[in-house]
Amino acid sequence: MHKHIILLSSCLLSAILSFSASTAIAAPENNLTISRIKIKAKNEEERGKRYDEVVMPYLQMEKQDIARLINERIYLGTLESLPPRNYVQEWREADMDTASIAGMDYKLEYQSERLLSMSIAMDGCGAYCELNHLYFNFDLQTGRHLGLHDVLQANAKKYLAQQIKAEQTRQYRQQLSTLNAQLKKAQKSKTRKTELDDIESRISLNEDCLSQVKTDEHPLQRSVRFLQDKLIVFLGRCSNHAMRALDDVGDIAVNVSFENLRPYMNAYGRALLLNEGVAKADGWQGQVLHGSLGNNPITMLIQYSEDKHYTAVYFYDKHRKAIPLSGDMKNNQLEFTETNPDPEGKNYKMELKLKDGVLSGVWMGKKNYPMQLQLP
Repeated sequence: MHKHIILLSSCLLSAILSFSASTAIAAPENNLTISRIKIKAKNEEERGKRYDEVVMPYLQMEKQDIARLINERIYLGTLESLPPRNYVQEWREADMDTASIAGMDYKLEYQSERLLSMSIAMDGCGAYCELNHLYFNFDLQTGRHLGLHDVLQANAKKYLAQQIKAEQTRQYRQQLSTLNAQLKKAQKSKTRKTELDDIESRISLNEDCLSQVKTDEHPLQRSVRFLQDKLIVFLGRCSNHAMRALDDVGDIAVNVSFENLRPYMNAYGRALLLNEGVAKADGWQGQVLHGSLGNNPITMLIQYSEDKHYTAVYFYDKHRKAIPLSGDMKNNQLEFTETNPDPEGKNYKMELKLKDGVLSGVWMGKKNYPMQLQLP
């Protein structure tokens, strides 16, 4: 009988994923240590006893500025909060909301002298609970966060989109072949109607998924994991939550070797992934940026949303309170608006432009203040 896919309970999160052990992980090539921090928030009591622990990694290494960048990027990308300034076994941050997180833990996916790849498994709950994975990759020489757009040229978009479309098509066709064979066998053996209906529903879902396969317009923005000689591009599943039990294919992962990507790599990608030559990266997208707003030190993260739209968050380092932004790229200039208005209902703005490795511009509120942000 065809088995339904069962959504796993959050209480099984850590055991099923075989995530990090209770002791620190040491990476001797970089004198890198990854330790566990148990996160407790202001609303910890609201989470209830039915939830698992929320656990995050904390990196320590001789080059403290690099460790700081990596920790900040992981915490901002996961909890939308700055990490603790120093390692602690348990950490409570006043403004951090984890009431909707049923459980969270991390895994070291790959580590070399130059590359670090980690994943975070987060069981989030709203109207329903769902397990999601976030992927973080870093250049251990600079602390830069790595995405596909950092290591590939623009001409890689077509090639990568073809690989993604081909893998989606292959998996849905393969699943349809399997299901149609099961249906024929079930019909001959006079299987119960409920089981026939189940197989037919699965066939219908996979036919719909196959018909929806199209060329990815933004393949360089996909989640990715960097490994020793290849990268893995991750795609979301076709089904919605209500139909998930029928989705035998589920999330799709596309493996692409570095050798096949060689013609599409930029100079930095070849230096980083193939150890060919020396090159620096100069992009700001997805990077933790440190600088100043007026005389105040700030930390900022800018991320691509879609269609040249960007979201961002910045913090005054002294106060460590997140200030979210939304904006667009216009004439090679980033134009942001703070999404939360001040007590008078005004939304402050900022404009930033990249020049010589520095994002500089102006913050516009009741007064205007200069801004500068350094790239890692």
